[in-house]
Amino acid sequence: AAPGRPLPGLGDLPTLVDRVEAAGLSVELHTRGEPYPLPPIVDTTAYRVVQEALTNCLRHADVEHAELELTFGPAAVEIAVVDRHPAGEPGAAREGNGMRGMRERVELIGGTLTAGPGADGFGVQARLPLVAA
Repeated sequence: AAPGRPLPGLGDLPTLVDRVEAAGLSVELHTRGEPYPLPPIVDTTAYRVVQEALTNCLRHADVEHAELELTFGPAAVEIAVVDRHPAGEPGAAREGNGMRGMRERVELIGGTLTAGPGADGFGVQARLPLVAA
């Protein structure tokens, strides 16, 4: 972030989704649970996970659609991003620098991140606890 500007958070997702869609990837957003204010480090980490996962969809996946699901639970916020492939075409494994950086960022706050191909596309799932472990 530029000096004097706040770090991005989930409140900035509409702008991020607009940019990704302008680049050619439609994004379907689902929210489960009632959204609530997150601790700043969790909020920024959540945004960065979504940003990197959607960027990976644009760069590495030959897809036109991704699904983003945010789940607001009592002890954690969970994020799932799946790039939707046509039936029978699972996403390719992509463990590059961005994925490693995302994993490290999540683990720094006591969270977990998994990523890999599945039956319906390449998925990234993160669980970010509201209180550091």
